[in-house]
Amino acid sequence: MFRSKNLIHNLKGFRYPSVFFATIGLVSNVTMAMEPDISASGRALTAGDISTLPEDETQYVPSESARGDFLREENLTLDHARRHAYIQIDLEPKFGLAIDGGGMRGLMPALWLKSLHERLEDEGYNRLSRVFDYVGGTSIGGILALGIGSDLEPDTMVDLFENRGPEIFPTTGQWSVTLRSLGGFIGAKYDPSRLETLLQEKFENSTFDEMSTSVLVTSCTTGGRPKLFKNRTDEDQAHRVWEIARCTSAAPTFFPAYRLTTHTDAFVDGGMWVNNPATLVTASMVKELHNGVFSPGDLYLLSLGTGDESLPSILPDNAGAINAKQIIEVIMNSNSQGNHETMQSFLGEENYYRVNPFLDRKIDMDRTDPRAIDDLQGYAEQEGMQEQINRFTDKFLEVKRR
Repeated sequence: MFRSKNLIHNLKGFRYPSVFFATIGLVSNVTMAMEPDISASGRALTAGDISTLPEDETQYVPSESARGDFLREENLTLDHARRHAYIQIDLEPKFGLAIDGGGMRGLMPALWLKSLHERLEDEGYNRLSRVFDYVGGTSIGGILALGIGSDLEPDTMVDLFENRGPEIFPTTGQWSVTLRSLGGFIGAKYDPSRLETLLQEKFENSTFDEMSTSVLVTSCTTGGRPKLFKNRTDEDQAHRVWEIARCTSAAPTFFPAYRLTTHTDAFVDGGMWVNNPATLVTASMVKELHNGVFSPGDLYLLSLGTGDESLPSILPDNAGAINAKQIIEVIMNSNSQGNHETMQSFLGEENYYRVNPFLDRKIDMDRTDPRAIDDLQGYAEQEGMQEQINRFTDKFLEVKRR
């Protein structure tokens, strides 16, 4: 259960806490009605005082220190790579792909990958796993990354959104769903069984060690610990692919956490700590494919976003307990821009390609109606987006023909 005090407590480490203090004014009234034992927490939040909030055993959003400790332990900090391993030598060029989380908005990356595949297939690259040496994703981006590693056809990945989306995010019986979830503070909004059935249908009983290329997928434990599933890591190789997909897509308020039999904690959406995995993919390429040598001229990264929404368009002024789903979307969207700027600095425009349209209309992560699908297709087909895909494709072919 994703209780309101969990979210309140977790705002301590959020990048924009003042936004929540100004906009979540309904929390105290709702929590007093729903959970009288934590009404004091609600009053503390609306007063802007989180110092008195009790510690909670379930912390979905990792603290800054937890994120930093994890990255240092995994040796995945790019500043470390630049400071200690930078060298200008010729290494074998490596191509990476990073895909953001974003629910149904993942249709855009799926369409871009289809476009990329159609062009490169004529050049002899009939599988995307032959194009990318390292693929990483968060949430729906993680599912797409696993699809590439499993050699799913791009048409199959597009079909997940255009035709199978309503199975994952059903709108029938919405009144009963609303009563059950109340925006996510009482359990999850959606029954995960349909998602799990679909994942098992696509990935069958394959295990992570069967990937056709290097893959990383982000997740987070319910204890607030970041987790990277990697098929190059021994401890992760025996996991079934569909279960890893379920872990990375367990967005709080949307789906319940998922527990692997090999772990004590359950897992939630990786977007709770890193929605844009571009830096993780790049650091992993340096560490695992170039033996720790950071030679930016030999690294190429295609980073696919799920749409740039300004903060006001995501979070209404009267956000409160009934808007928990939107608050989660803010958390999952807030770190993408920072990672984008980091990658621009490290790799430069000749080696780093970001595709992420500005959304001038709000499209919720769980919208599956025809209007939303049409809008997403339109954003994906914007001239600037296709131009970036073509620039990356041209660079890939140029490097491979050397």
